[in-house]
Amino acid sequence: MRWFRFYSEVLHDPKIQRLSAPDFKAWVNLLCLASEQEPAGSLPNDTDISFALRISQAKVKRMIVRFSEFGLFDIDITKKVAIHNWKNRQFDTEERAESGSRGNHIRWHIRLAKRDNNCRYCIAERITEQSRSESD
Repeated sequence: MRWFRFYSEVLHDPKIQRLSAPDFKAWVNLLCLASEQEPAGSLPNDTDISFALRISQAKVKRMIVRFSEFGLFDIDITKKVAIHNWKNRQFDTEERAESGSRGNHIRWHIRLAKRDNNCRYCIAERITEQSRSESD
């Protein structure tokens, strides 16, 4: 079973709160469907959406157009549909943690020229520097 983040700010998002009750239900179900796709955040073809939501393909087509007009979906030039802003909201926690620790290393150790013997980046840089000096 896959899961995805659902933010409480939906309660205050005018784009979402202006949806009718059936459209809101469809949007949430489409978020679930998008979380199961590869790549995550993309939507399958109209036939698969129609089956998953138990609605006609004509309704799916109209809904996709309407949701894209509301700014909830992005449609690329190949007509592939994706949930708007999926990658920013459904980020990989490990990837974010890695970029944060690297940023801290740059901010505190490199810019201030204060090496830390316990910092994995400082250790790696020291080993690299030693390897270079030994090969010279």
